[in-house]
Amino acid sequence: MKLPFDEEDVRRWAGDTIFRRGKRYLKEGMVESVQVIGDRVEATVLGSYEPYYTVEIRLGEKPEPYCTCPYDEPFCKHVVAVLLYLLEEDKVERISLKDIRKHLQKWPKERLISLITDLINTYPSARKYVITAVQSDLGSRSAEEALLRDIRRMYDPDLPEQPGTVVKRYRKEIKPRIKVLLKERGPEAVEPLLREVVLKLVDAASFYTTDNVYDAFYDALKLHLKVLNEMEQIPESFIDFVVDLRKMDDGIAGDAAMEEYEDILTSPALIDRAVEKLLAAGLQGEVEDLYIKTGNYEGLRELIGEPDTPYKYRRLIRALENAGRYEEALALAEEGLKKFPESDELKSSLRDLYVRLGRYEDAFEILKSRFVRSPSYYTYEELKRFAKEYGFWNEGLKGWVLEVMDRSIRPLDKTEVFAELGDHERLKKVAPKLVELV
Repeated sequence: MKLPFDEEDVRRWAGDTIFRRGKRYLKEGMVESVQVIGDRVEATVLGSYEPYYTVEIRLGEKPEPYCTCPYDEPFCKHVVAVLLYLLEEDKVERISLKDIRKHLQKWPKERLISLITDLINTYPSARKYVITAVQSDLGSRSAEEALLRDIRRMYDPDLPEQPGTVVKRYRKEIKPRIKVLLKERGPEAVEPLLREVVLKLVDAASFYTTDNVYDAFYDALKLHLKVLNEMEQIPESFIDFVVDLRKMDDGIAGDAAMEEYEDILTSPALIDRAVEKLLAAGLQGEVEDLYIKTGNYEGLRELIGEPDTPYKYRRLIRALENAGRYEEALALAEEGLKKFPESDELKSSLRDLYVRLGRYEDAFEILKSRFVRSPSYYTYEELKRFAKEYGFWNEGLKGWVLEVMDRSIRPLDKTEVFAELGDHERLKKVAPKLVELV
């Protein structure tokens, strides 16, 4: 079968050691069965600690693999063995889901029941999936209650496990059952459960700080947002959940969740109560973010008082910008710079406002003054990009840049700029050997 990757790609994704082990597994006949259904691969590979491990792979330019083994990284030796099997075996054919559905429709009911029963008895994840579907179909609350118990067991900070175990519980046991409930009972039934999932994964992400846990968190967050957007009305208890989330974690995951949930909190139905509850919990910074997002300059100014730091000026300027009050924002930025003339943050705000208002020469002057004050490769790149985008780049400016850069105290930055602009004489003074190579 034709695949968009080769053996060297697999080696790069897995690393040399895991690649060698996977290749040895394939050579020793450890890959027992492989099925390709649409863009998904399901395989069984003999294991070291368990009789066998199940491998699932979503095919693509870079496959998305999952294995039931305890190895934390996605490309384990079992996954590598299956990918190499696919690359070597011409006999593997894809079976489309449409063909499977068409074929199953011809089966008698007794045979289908037998197949489902076998799946329940063989695969624990299939068992929970089917039980959830049946309970949901009967209208029983036991499906939600059982799922909630499993969500709360998904991660226990007092019993730290391998991060891969937490991820697998979410992807194999929790998420499929939530999708069943969503389909059968609607978003209102699963939204409270997804709050619990997000809280658990935020807690896990703050402990493990590994990519696979963060990926699971972002996946759950995305699903939660989808469900929230499908609901006709967001309950006020959602605000309490956000308060609990923010008080629990202010790390990367907590920040990401808050940023996404802001769109929900700033809805007309929730914004007033959200502000009230966040302030009561001592979360003023989150209220400031809501005011900035909604362009509520007056509310923000009342909250933080007169601006007496560049940070406060920046916050107020952003609120005015989000309200579309650009001239007022410009006046406030200019006022702030008079008080804090060395503030790069306020200069950046002023530059952005000049650009928005079409005052490109004024914005360019700010970039030039910054380059003069701190000549480096970074400020040069910033100046060059702007100059080329707005038509200021010419030979005269290029000569001026070289003169300013000549005064820099950063020899490596000088070398890069002189080499890029082709000034071999200046380059020879800084890096004579490099000139010979050029």
